[in-house]
Amino acid sequence: MLRSRARFQLAFPLTLIVTLAVALLPASWRLSWQGDLAGIVQIFLMPFSHAGNALGGWLRPAPSAVDDLSAGELDLQRILEDRDLARAEYHRQRQRVAELEEQLRQLQQIPPETLRMASSSVIAHIAARHPLSPLGVVKLKLLRGAVGEIGPNTIAVYAGVHLLGRVVGEPSGSTCSLRPITNPDTGAIRGRVFPRDDPLGVGTLTLLEPTGAGAFTAEVDREAVLHEGDVLRLDDRRWPATAQGMVLGEIESLRVNDQEPLRETITVRPVYQVQHVASVTLIIERPAGDDESAGGEDPP
Repeated sequence: MLRSRARFQLAFPLTLIVTLAVALLPASWRLSWQGDLAGIVQIFLMPFSHAGNALGGWLRPAPSAVDDLSAGELDLQRILEDRDLARAEYHRQRQRVAELEEQLRQLQQIPPETLRMASSSVIAHIAARHPLSPLGVVKLKLLRGAVGEIGPNTIAVYAGVHLLGRVVGEPSGSTCSLRPITNPDTGAIRGRVFPRDDPLGVGTLTLLEPTGAGAFTAEVDREAVLHEGDVLRLDDRRWPATAQGMVLGEIESLRVNDQEPLRETITVRPVYQVQHVASVTLIIERPAGDDESAGGEDPP
């Protein structure tokens, strides 16, 4: 009986010692389930902790920065605060003006031929990016009036002529989803390579395959005589008419195909990537049958 009572009396201080020792262990030494256990305990202690903090704040209020100031010093403090607010507002408005100027510049760079095939064009800001992949589908923030006009396959461009991707799915609320052209799910894209010294020529037709690393590869005949920096433009009727002729990228490298020595493997990388820009221009294609009315001619 005395021995069991002695063990009971030693249990409590031993428990305190073990608890203190575990609490002082480095975080890397602790067991993974300790954090979960602490979170469960915290749920029950939160109401008491909140009440204790509120009581402590009432009994000992936080010191005020203006309690020890005279009337003149208080007026000076308010003037300084108003000055800081005015400066913050100035910089905020200047950033807004810069954003509007950039949007106007983007719209002005769209070729007139593309605009004649489009019903409208709007600026959309990138609201959310894919958390696991820089080439994943991103969310675009739309203006309220533009939501109804945008549908699947609406193309997104940057700097007027650089194709970044196209819309997938229907808009939801004030957002839509944009799939970058370098996304592996985009599939093969047909395009034409135009040499730097002959940008208005016929070009060389080729089929591009996304590499999954933000670029494309293609096989071309060595007779084409291509060079690094040559421009590749879209020539694929599976894409909207507003996308035809848009820039897909530039040749980054060329190498001889070991299996077919008469062909070259080229690597094409876009000049701009979706993950590098803050906004894109959505070019909304004109619905079928509106071409005649758009030209201003009366129907027969």
